[in-house]
Amino acid sequence: MWRGLPAQHGVHAAVAIGVVEAKLYIKPKTPIVRKGDYRDYIGYVLAASPSRARTKAIVQRAVDSIHWSITPFPIEHEQSAASHVSAPAQVPSGEG
Repeated sequence: MWRGLPAQHGVHAAVAIGVVEAKLYIKPKTPIVRKGDYRDYIGYVLAASPSRARTKAIVQRAVDSIHWSITPFPIEHEQSAASHVSAPAQVPSGEG
């Protein structure tokens, strides 16, 4: 069962055999700015099975079931030409 990932974070509540734990660190509408290090992680999925290949498949299926989108920051020249500042990258609040 998904733990730590409520439906409002874009994850369909479901039982996934082999998934031990899954968690997103960020909340909906949180601006995401790449740092190039460990701070770029936004969550994790832990799985267990008798074989490495099976565990990899379980994790991939779990990750594929997470639905989310990011709105990019405007490009530098677009931002300076705009009369208003666009919203930063955001994680949606559970559509889907």
